[in-house]
Amino acid sequence: LTKQDAVAALGEDVTQSESTSGLPMGPGMTASSCEYVGSGYHRIHLTLIRLSPDAAAMYRAMCAEMGKEGLAGLGDMSCWYNNDHEELHVMKGTTFFSIELGGIKNPTEPIKAAAKSVFARLK
Repeated sequence: LTKQDAVAALGEDVTQSESTSGLPMGPGMTASSCEYVGSGYHRIHLTLIRLSPDAAAMYRAMCAEMGKEGLAGLGDMSCWYNNDHEELHVMKGTTFFSIELGGIKNPTEPIKAAAKSVFARLK
């Protein structure tokens, strides 16, 4: 997630408040995350996890049970974590990422745009 992605999603200037990389999550799994904050409670947080094949299957099964409104074509599989569309989960192969967007009204389109940008950069 770039600073430009965060600015576009929040509609204002941001500062990076957090960034981690390569945290071990279990056998063959690592996690990275970053967060940008704007004014007030405005923030965007990305968590990216490289999953084992078994863990990826579990995440896919959970996502299959969640809402998918307006997400066709985003990732191998994507879903909304909740009905407020403040958190979006996306799978690409065995890579899972979650984007949380807080403090803004109508987060659906900004969070989808940020997810598309992140997805396009995944290797």
